Amino acid sequence: MSPVRNSPRAVKTHTNPKRPYRDPSAGDLIIRTSDSREFFVERSIIANASPRFILVPSGRASLSDRDKPVIVVAETGAIWSKLLAFFYLLSDERLLPLDTIRALLKAADKYEIAAVTKWMERMLRHPDHLEKEPLCVYAVACAHNLRTLARDAAWHCLCFPVEDAQPDALELISALQYTRLLDYRKRCAAAAADAVLPVIDKVPGWVVAHKDLVGVCSGCCGNKDIGGEAVAVSAPGTSEVLVYLRVAWYQYLEELSGKLLEGPDPSLAGSLSMLTSVIGSVAACEGCRENIAEHTAKFSRITATRIESAISEVVLEL
Repeated sequence: MSPVRNSPRAVKTHTNPKRPYRDPSAGDLIIRTSDSREFFVERSIIANASPRFILVPSGRASLSDRDKPVIVVAETGAIWSKLLAFFYLLSDERLLPLDTIRALLKAADKYEIAAVTKWMERMLRHPDHLEKEPLCVYAVACAHNLRTLARDAAWHCLCFPVEDAQPDALELISALQYTRLLDYRKRCAAAAADAVLPVIDKVPGWVVAHKDLVGVCSGCCGNKDIGGEAVAVSAPGTSEVLVYLRVAWYQYLEELSGKLLEGPDPSLAGSLSMLTSVIGSVAACEGCRENIAEHTAKFSRITATRIESAISEVVLEL
């Protein structure tokens, strides 16, 4: 940005009573954008927002015919319109497109406007961005050193296949940052799979703790015709059976573990495709049929929480 004398060339001005900086009679400083739009601002307001404007020449050292300094900036009028609305506490934006957020973050870095950076971080956390295009959010966050946001975006990336990476996002991200993201995904997948994987004659303790949800009832225990086979889970070092785990649940955990290696998405635990065999396994037992919907819903939520907890222990390197 640089002060210049106000030239007679054509400029675009707009008068709007709700936007005082568009009134040519207002303010003591003129901002002229790259597309020749002019904004008539109060020096004190923008100096308070950005230290880069504190040393702007005063009106007493006139640089224009209208006795107002003119600052030429590299950004467009659209970007400065949003910046000024924010400075004047007039912004009512609930959601901005990623291109606009990137431009505003670039301006915030350039003019050292921390408040705008925080504003854009809130925008990026909107579900339409963070949950629907997390790789783009991760790339933008890395570019502007928003480390907490980058980690949150990386977590949301786990729900999407690697091959679904948006080309626009890959253009924003460095090779090192993308490599670290892939490594994080791989380690999250391993942690998630290990959290639910049962091994022969051994079931995770958290599963046994919910034996009322995954165990067979007394009516179908050991009766293959009614409830199918069950896995007897004993206390370590003893023959005491803690729970007769329905085989379908054992198979569910095995299959889920394999799926998590492909994509560490906790919501897989509650997917109908994963639970269909469990639901079908109780078809012949009237007692189990009454509660199977409630039991599968509860246990799948518990399982998803265990997966999320395991993933949360994995650290993303930035």
